[in-house]
Amino acid sequence: MRRRFLSMIAAVAALTLILAACGGGGSSSSSTSGGSGEESSATTASEESSSSSSDAQIKEEAAALTAKAETPPPKVPEAELPLKNQNIPTGKTVAFMGCGAEQCEEYFGPIQEGAEALGWTAKMYQGSVEPNKIVKYFEEIVASKPDVFIACCIAPSIAGKYLNELKDEGTISVMCCTQQEGTEGLTKLLSLPDDKLIAGENAANFMLAEKGEELNVLYVNTEDFEVSKQYAEGLEGQIAKLCPSCEVHELEVATEDIGKPAISTAVVSYLRSHPEVNYVSTLFSPLLIGVPAAMKAAGLELPITSTASGAIALEDVKTGKEGWKAVQNFGIEWGLQGLNIAVRTMMKEPLGEETLTPEVLVTEKNAAEVSPGAGNQPVIPDALQQYEAIWGV
Repeated sequence: MRRRFLSMIAAVAALTLILAACGGGGSSSSSTSGGSGEESSATTASEESSSSSSDAQIKEEAAALTAKAETPPPKVPEAELPLKNQNIPTGKTVAFMGCGAEQCEEYFGPIQEGAEALGWTAKMYQGSVEPNKIVKYFEEIVASKPDVFIACCIAPSIAGKYLNELKDEGTISVMCCTQQEGTEGLTKLLSLPDDKLIAGENAANFMLAEKGEELNVLYVNTEDFEVSKQYAEGLEGQIAKLCPSCEVHELEVATEDIGKPAISTAVVSYLRSHPEVNYVSTLFSPLLIGVPAAMKAAGLELPITSTASGAIALEDVKTGKEGWKAVQNFGIEWGLQGLNIAVRTMMKEPLGEETLTPEVLVTEKNAAEVSPGAGNQPVIPDALQQYEAIWGV
């Protein structure tokens, strides 16, 4: 697999000209072969048969892996760890800080519902991608001395100091979706960087099952989140594993440009200059707001996948609108897992080793079953009820 970046375009073009001037090797070797025309034809036919077999194998393996990814887990994490003591104290407080994106705000609903079921109260702090604003939220949260702190996607370089301060105050802290180094103040980190590889692999398998050896994908990424790297590594690594000849191009954009012309312009421009690209994928679907319409206006209607979900894309997958084919859905109920960790910690009961949060690959094939309602939804619809049974409430 070859991974292309914008900075390499000039170098590749120059190399192509040099090779052309030197008379590249393909046609030369065929013209000097000593065999007959029949032998040459037989060799070509054999190579074509081998290629066809390889392509079929890639599609078959990728399709089998996709089918597994389309099946959601039936049980919540730590379902096999019943509480020995269900006399959970009431009146506790929970602080949740999002990541500044609308998607993170949706995680608060299940946390609030779970807190109410426990007789606790929960408060949401919106969060931000801007470090100075994150610090202000942290200062406010530390000052409030919550019993439980839950957060998503915050860089440990910013969070570490405040996580340790919360720990000193006796706060139980659970975070997801960030790097491990610097999170020593957490009670537990969920959705580790290595867990994010799976989301990238699932998107890759879906595209390979359709395109096989013809796959040539543009991956629209951003460096604004700590685990962006792992999503991309999962996608690129799986494509390289199953189809070494397939290509992945990566285009970096900024989250501050979401919904603005900058991202649409960059994607359309790249696709125009790389007509060989036959698939578009992205870190999380909100990065491509407005992009499918811009692509269509430019006559570039390509299928699209995402390694992380967004409400609009999930809806579009059901109908195939704007080219959306598959979206990895990160369950909005992951915060319930965080509450369960808090409960077990309060009750001085051991935690499980599980770090993977509920996820499922949503496609046209399974959308009606696993995503029947509107917007982002739980991967495990009865997650709250399962946890209530564990908690005895």
